Amino acid sequence: MILQDPKTRIGRIKLYAAMVTEIASVNGERPSLVLALGYRESWLTFAPGYKPKGDPCGRGDSGFAHGIFQIDHRYHSAFVNSPGFESPAEQCGYACSLLAENRLYISHALPSIRSSDLERGVYAAYNASVEKVTRLLEQGLDPDGCTTGKDYSRYIFTFAQALENSYPALVTLPEGGGDFELEDVS
Repeated sequence: MILQDPKTRIGRIKLYAAMVTEIASVNGERPSLVLALGYRESWLTFAPGYKPKGDPCGRGDSGFAHGIFQIDHRYHSAFVNSPGFESPAEQCGYACSLLAENRLYISHALPSIRSSDLERGVYAAYNASVEKVTRLLEQGLDPDGCTTGKDYSRYIFTFAQALENSYPALVTLPEGGGDFELEDVS
């Protein structure tokens, strides 16, 4: 299903907010950060160069990256070629699993890392190699030093904070959990 572009950041975010909030929460991730990740990766399917715009299974990054969270088929072909990839909810869950893998890798490599540095590293490693990000953190350097634009995690955390401050209801599960069903956005 191809969606119409609402033409605003918040309009684009509203298209996926309920689904991302539920899936991120179930996976132990901050919904605002996962929404910001999707926005940074594909403008939630409306970024320049993303084709076809509005298609959750579209491509960007010269055709290497797929879907809302721009999952690179060179490293994740089993998922990108699976039937589950067609579901935005499954894409979100897969992106959350990659974040969890990054968190585990970095926390094992650097057991005394501050939680704020760990989380910035987790998101920087979504864009760059987890090994490179870990080396930067080990040296006390900015984890964004090897990311696209050298601002990847900083952008995500700034965007997420703005969402939490301006639109808290979009990134908070209702009491008792959400009513999102996986079929709602597939």
